[in-house]
Amino acid sequence: MKKEIENRIIELGGVCNFRGESLKDDLLSISFEKPFLVKDYGSFILDTDGMSNSSGISSYQTFQQKLIEGGAVPYHKVPSSFFEFKTVFYTPFMTDSKEYDEYALDDKIADDVRAITKSNNLEFVVIGHHGAWEQYFVCLEDENCKNPTVYHHDLESPFSDVYVHGSLEDFFNYIMTEKEYLSDIAEWKAQM
Repeated sequence: MKKEIENRIIELGGVCNFRGESLKDDLLSISFEKPFLVKDYGSFILDTDGMSNSSGISSYQTFQQKLIEGGAVPYHKVPSSFFEFKTVFYTPFMTDSKEYDEYALDDKIADDVRAITKSNNLEFVVIGHHGAWEQYFVCLEDENCKNPTVYHHDLESPFSDVYVHGSLEDFFNYIMTEKEYLSDIAEWKAQM
């Protein structure tokens, strides 16, 4: 793995043990103890008690108002979906796997995923979930094992639409530290 990826994992409060023996082993060695906001967390503000109202004001506007009135909303209390990082070896297209039985994916979906990932062997490591709807993963046949591509798909219709998120380095820069969140809020308030 790139040194920048290792450094960012540490900055985010995670641990990793990159030995370079295999992409699978390197990815499975990454762990975090807490969930993360993503850089566009405002797009994922949830309707929760106290954060929405009947006058048509969006939850994001209510969140902004709470920031104006109260100064700050602590990172862990932002009413947004958080990214839960959890690595798991994942083989939904292998006939002898539990995921295969769970998803019952057809050959057309497998062919589409092969075209997107440019891989014949559809073995992945899931790196986590954003909310309850998006799953992020890395294909283990990625040509760039030092900075592989991260993909995601909607869990309501698994693999029917697979999207390229970017590189693993880009992904780790997409999730935010608490310090980055506070800086983002301070910058937002300065522009008011």
